[in-house]
Amino acid sequence: MGMDINQLKTTIMKTNYLTIRDFSFGLFAVLALFTACKKIAVEEPSRLFRPTLKDQLISEGNYITASWQDIKEATSYIVQISRDTFRTIDATMQIDTNIVTFENLKWNQSYQVQVRANAADTAFNSRMSFLGEVKTPKFPTILNTPGISDVTDEAVRVSWATSGATVTSIKILKGSDSSLVKEAILTPADITNRFRIITGLKSSTEYIIYLYSGTSVRGWDNFTTKAPLVGAIVDLRNVTDRPTVLYDTLPTVASGSIVLLKRGENYTIPASYTFDRTVTIMSESGFNGGRARISLTGNFDATGNIDSLRFEDLVIVKDGSNYFMNVGNVTKIGALSFVNCRTEGVFDNSFIRLKTAGDEVSKLTIDNCVIDSFGVGAKYPIIYAGKGMKFTDIKISNSTFHSIYYFIRQDNTSAVNSAAITDCTFNDFINQGGYFINYTTFPSMFTITNTIFGKTKDPASSNGIKSSGSQVLTNCYSTTDCIFRANPITGSTAYSGTAADLFKNPLSGDFTIKDNSFSGKNSAGDPRWK
Repeated sequence: MGMDINQLKTTIMKTNYLTIRDFSFGLFAVLALFTACKKIAVEEPSRLFRPTLKDQLISEGNYITASWQDIKEATSYIVQISRDTFRTIDATMQIDTNIVTFENLKWNQSYQVQVRANAADTAFNSRMSFLGEVKTPKFPTILNTPGISDVTDEAVRVSWATSGATVTSIKILKGSDSSLVKEAILTPADITNRFRIITGLKSSTEYIIYLYSGTSVRGWDNFTTKAPLVGAIVDLRNVTDRPTVLYDTLPTVASGSIVLLKRGENYTIPASYTFDRTVTIMSESGFNGGRARISLTGNFDATGNIDSLRFEDLVIVKDGSNYFMNVGNVTKIGALSFVNCRTEGVFDNSFIRLKTAGDEVSKLTIDNCVIDSFGVGAKYPIIYAGKGMKFTDIKISNSTFHSIYYFIRQDNTSAVNSAAITDCTFNDFINQGGYFINYTTFPSMFTITNTIFGKTKDPASSNGIKSSGSQVLTNCYSTTDCIFRANPITGSTAYSGTAADLFKNPLSGDFTIKDNSFSGKNSAGDPRWK
């Protein structure tokens, strides 16, 4: 039996209502399931980031202050200090701030600091973060550290600054067991002069100086006496009024000889002299007078196979020559050494230049020297080896270089072994498109450690280190006026001021560190300026 039109409308409306209702219910169920899925995908807690250094490690006494960027999620921090890169731990502190001070540390000691951020759930603590290394200063003292010219094979010159109570006595202890070796009660003349020479010591022996005002210790320091001179000694100390005696004598000495010069005396090299044998030229031991002076009208040269050449405790003076050593012959030198030397005058060219194919210096050592004003005319580097010649190993330490144009250039395409620069100060250097260091083939080992880079001559034409190898710098600092147009020295810490802010009088060659807030004051640069 058929439906009328009104029944048909009612049936269609019910059917559509059910369909819409069912669709809406299904959509709601899907949305509910989607929402439930979102609630289930809760982000899991993650490990805290490692803290990063905020300010430089500070040590102005027998303490170290370290700070790092605060981590909001951290509930506390664990900070550790060590003297052997955390093979052992000297102290551990748990704190809830991002700055800590370790006190009562050893004087004149290098320490390393690391920190960990702690989370509420220890499973999410950060890993340890290395904040760096810093050296505590020496015990506050008026005692001057004995330099290489203050020590002989049997004596030491002890000097001090005037401050506080009058110095009354000196004790010398044996380094190995701290037993008393010498005690000197100071005379009024000693106190006025602020120094006393202690004699009767043994050669090649470690000692400790203690300075006293009454029973109060005013400071201490370590030193080692020099080794005794052995071998063939050519003594020129008693030859006076003959400036060319060194030049005249060198061709006659036996290979391996030590030529002793009188302190304060001037020795002239009137023309180029060519070394062909092993020799040491040095000032006599002692404290009377300054170092012997070698005035170069002509430069030194070399030829053949030479085991070693050594220049010690000398002043090298320009008197017409543009080089100290300009090697124009095929030469192989095992060891070329400069110890406690100073240059004087303005040289147009290099300090040492190898310019003949086949030239080789196996080991070049420059220690405790002040070298300045080289390369001014020809814009040559201090150390220069052209193509087909090389310095195989270079070790430069405890030295100052200023008013120079380039520093090291090696054009050799064959491998060189190493170059190590340690505890040095540079200022007023690099110009005319030159490079501080320029290697065609980079040494397999290249390091610069505890070194300060001051003002560059001209930022528009000063370049840093040119080579395909990596730079390895440790505890180095650069002033704000150390600027390079290309190939900058990377890895040094920026000092906030200029060279004039950091050094006492850089224009006159006095690089005493005058900024007591400088974080590298006790650990970087030529030690003579600390």
